[in-house]
Amino acid sequence: MAIRPAISALSPAQPRRRERTAAGLDSTRRAPWPSGRRVSEEQNPAQAPQGLAASAHGSPVPTCAQYIRPSLPSRHSAVAGASAHSGWATPANRATGANLVQLRTIHSSLRKDSWQERRSTGTLGCHHLLWLAIKAQTLVRPEAVQPAHILPDLGTASVQDPSSRRPTLCATHEKPSMARQVVQLLPATAHDKRAALEEVKDFSYTDMGYGGDMRWTYKVLCEPALSDELQRIARPQQMGSIDSVTFQPCQAYEQRSQDRHVVQRWRFPGGDWTFTAVFDGHVNHDAVDYVAERLPTLVRTSLEATLEQSRSSLPPPERISDLLSQAIVHIDDAITSDFVSLFPQEGSGMPPDVMKTYINDTASGGACHVRVSRMLGGTTALLTLLHEASDNFWVTNLGDSCAVLGVWTGSRWKGTLVNSIHNGGNALERDRVVSEHPGENECMVTDRILGWLAPTRAIGDGWLKLPRAYTERVFAHLDTQWVPRDALPRYVARLQTPPYVSCTPEVYHRRVRRRADGGSAPCDAFLMTCSDGVLDLARPEPVRLSQSLVDHWAGVIGRAMHPPDGGGRDADGAGANLALALLRDCIGGDDVCLVSRNLTVEMEERWMDDITIIVQNLS
Repeated sequence: MAIRPAISALSPAQPRRRERTAAGLDSTRRAPWPSGRRVSEEQNPAQAPQGLAASAHGSPVPTCAQYIRPSLPSRHSAVAGASAHSGWATPANRATGANLVQLRTIHSSLRKDSWQERRSTGTLGCHHLLWLAIKAQTLVRPEAVQPAHILPDLGTASVQDPSSRRPTLCATHEKPSMARQVVQLLPATAHDKRAALEEVKDFSYTDMGYGGDMRWTYKVLCEPALSDELQRIARPQQMGSIDSVTFQPCQAYEQRSQDRHVVQRWRFPGGDWTFTAVFDGHVNHDAVDYVAERLPTLVRTSLEATLEQSRSSLPPPERISDLLSQAIVHIDDAITSDFVSLFPQEGSGMPPDVMKTYINDTASGGACHVRVSRMLGGTTALLTLLHEASDNFWVTNLGDSCAVLGVWTGSRWKGTLVNSIHNGGNALERDRVVSEHPGENECMVTDRILGWLAPTRAIGDGWLKLPRAYTERVFAHLDTQWVPRDALPRYVARLQTPPYVSCTPEVYHRRVRRRADGGSAPCDAFLMTCSDGVLDLARPEPVRLSQSLVDHWAGVIGRAMHPPDGGGRDADGAGANLALALLRDCIGGDDVCLVSRNLTVEMEERWMDDITIIVQNLS
């Protein structure tokens, strides 16, 4: 596996894909990110490959032949039969009528009204850019497109111009088992060409660091449109002194974010408590939805009971730590109990066809299906609990999310990593898993559990915790693409002595350090928690945190809290969203082209992991 060189934490990093599972069920299914150029370099017109024309603003605009042939998928493919060197008819060829151009399978959304609709929303599909590129090459004029004839589907067709009796440029829109509609396309005017270039001047292309011939278009946004688009996607929120964002720029429904987060404030006798949680789901949405709904309520109920027992005094920190740990274990046990109750004998009493019908009961309500799916999926959990009156706070971690304490030393911002990371990149975690499964050479493969799962601790993931028979008899028949059918035997063969994934969290207790009046001792300013998507934007695989990276995050948030111009938060807590400030830095910072690419690139698969950030102001 190719590993990119480390990227400096002091500069915006290129986003790179990561997969929580080997099959990429919550991320893109492409190969790991190779070393790639920054988008600002890709846009340099002087470095544009042959076949690219520069627009009025210097951004490369692909010509028809350059853009279509290497890039467009088959459903947007174009077939031309005129010019031998490019496949497109030249004006001279059309003037003499020497060549016919057949443009096949042009997407039905290549209509002017569709283009105007997409343009108004700030997005432009590949097929629309093709439309504009055709216009720029004096091939068509959209207002000149007129319906002509309906001809039988004979494989090729042409239209005779009644006035000149010569064949003219024509396009066909194929429909399965239907006749072919043929339209006349007249040459564009000089004004059309200038208008086409004007329409695409803000668009560029990128290989997203993959290399190869594939290119994806994106729109270069300028301020304030760039910040507005970031806020629209990230949906920043503020609740008192707590800021949060959740971010997944890929807008395809099947690629929607599997992150969940919770921010709550509880009022009990003896003072207020602030609770936050970050859940990073994988495989499906059922497990993370269940945990995000049930776990906060469970923690609150347990805390309330503990406070009532201790009456007026604050319980010992160890008791709070225990109830947080027990809450996570309890929610994992509840998921397991709901599942096992359906199959008391490991599913041995049901033939495969009966099992498949039994667990895939979505048509009748899906009560069984959701229990099985919930057990199959999983999620990490990162909880924080702050008692404001005593300045005690707890961080509970299960998985590979991270909590960072921002410290002001008196002269600079410094970050302190509160928790350890539970994944195969952590040598202690890797050694723990190996020691629990002696003689199993494939219990950890490429720093993943059985070569499949990155986190070594999680809620759910029942097929990695229960006997192998459940995977063979139950999970294998569930209607879901959780493991490719051809890969399932390989992973199942490695299941020998489960459980491989732990549900035991680690709990950390600290007290907020306040600055005394006139003192110069370090003080704690904020607590930042985030899912591991933030790490993926800054570091190459395997994901490992460095002190320089943590310090960089602390500096970004600290400068947003206390900017040089005196802005930031006012007395009521309103002002710049600190979580949004860190997100902007992670996806490109001040690099307008890089941020634009990460927000607007047109890919059907996600190009970065889900990101959730919560920043709690402690000052």
